[in-house]
Amino acid sequence: MTSLKPIPTFDFVELTDPAKNQQLLKAMAVACEQWGFFKIVNHGLADRFSQAILPRMIDFFDLPAEAKKSLEKQQHQPWGFYDQELTKNRRDWKEIFDFNLHEADDHAIWPPQTPDFKPVMSNWYQSCETISQRLLRCFSEVLVSDSDYLTPHFEGHNSSFLRLNFYPQLPNSTTLDNQKDDSDEASSPLGISEHTDAGALTILAQDDIASLQVLREGEWTTVEPEKDALIINIGDMIQVWSNDRFKSTVHRARNPTECSPMIPPRVAVPRFFITRCIIPSVNLSLKTVLNIDLSIGASLERLEPAATMLILAKKTKLVTIGFETKN
Repeated sequence: MTSLKPIPTFDFVELTDPAKNQQLLKAMAVACEQWGFFKIVNHGLADRFSQAILPRMIDFFDLPAEAKKSLEKQQHQPWGFYDQELTKNRRDWKEIFDFNLHEADDHAIWPPQTPDFKPVMSNWYQSCETISQRLLRCFSEVLVSDSDYLTPHFEGHNSSFLRLNFYPQLPNSTTLDNQKDDSDEASSPLGISEHTDAGALTILAQDDIASLQVLREGEWTTVEPEKDALIINIGDMIQVWSNDRFKSTVHRARNPTECSPMIPPRVAVPRFFITRCIIPSVNLSLKTVLNIDLSIGASLERLEPAATMLILAKKTKLVTIGFETKN
């Protein structure tokens, strides 16, 4: 396994400035093609994670178990606390808190013990929305020379959400470097097992504990934390929309492995940018959606937003979402 910083870092202001960004966009495109990951700095959120988000996260996850369980996700309630999540049918060694800003107020998910939790997290959510929209314009400019091409599919109440990830220390030290044997992997807990993100793009803020790993050419590369940088990764939707030019790369997260008060739990905050899940203009049956071959790759101009539900259906094996059959 390599532990280095091959993933490039871009100045966000320059990247999104049409007067300066042509060479930067080319470099960003290479990063999206080769890694599916890059970092941004000068994004306007430099101190807010460490000074606002991180303390509220610690306050929340330090609450007694019964207090967090009272805010737990339910079958009728998709938002809130959860500590039983599976990735690739393996239990993740983490606790989470999820919310979609457009829907969270419809549910009693906000912890009463930390009254400033909601406004702080909501503000971060909105700031990441703005960054996501600007990055989407960069992707559109690279892919079809039209910075506004993809933005209509993300307007209004989209399906994006913010997740707070809390990765406790593992009970025993575990070596995970390039393990190939299934039995070894199954016996080694991970904060989250290898996966790709189903959305369009993800903005990740994290602490200074090296944990995120990206799979490239069969080897796991650790993404070293960089002060004030946000990590951006391509999701399945953008890979489909780009006809596999941009890569939705497999990645995972490790936990701190030494049980020591000097080594804190890891925390990370991904903000998943996802288009509207149900597109009224789609005239496909669910069976058709589930059986479309993603490798065919229709041209970007002809690819409908149906790719959104195609990805989500294939990834989560949904069987209850219906579409009108084409007449």
